[in-house]
Amino acid sequence: MLCTGCGKKIPFTGDVCPYCHRDKSQDQSLQVGTTIFGAIGGGIGYMIDGFFWGAIIGVVIGVIAAFIVEGAGHKSKPPIVRISDDRPPVSKLPINPTSNKLAELKDMLNRDLISLEEFEERKRRLLDDL
Repeated sequence: MLCTGCGKKIPFTGDVCPYCHRDKSQDQSLQVGTTIFGAIGGGIGYMIDGFFWGAIIGVVIGVIAAFIVEGAGHKSKPPIVRISDDRPPVSKLPINPTSNKLAELKDMLNRDLISLEEFEERKRRLLDDL
């Protein structure tokens, strides 16, 4: 069976095309309807004409009737997909260079590269510049 949405060959079973995720229940009912109407039309045509061409004409008329009854030609609509974003919003605040410098000073203090007095003095100068 061919999907009317993407045109790819898909299995008859299932309600959704595995490629484009469209509802294929209408495609299934159309395929079953054309088979049934075609068989009935072929049988009636054979009974009326009693020959091979009567059956062929009956099948064609049955298939056309199935297309009319089932409403063929209407492509199914793709599913509506709503994607929710569960991530917390990202802060739009600008990065403060002073806070980066304070973090660097604290790191230098923790690694014993500067003394506590030097740390306090540099921190005070940074904060005074704000």
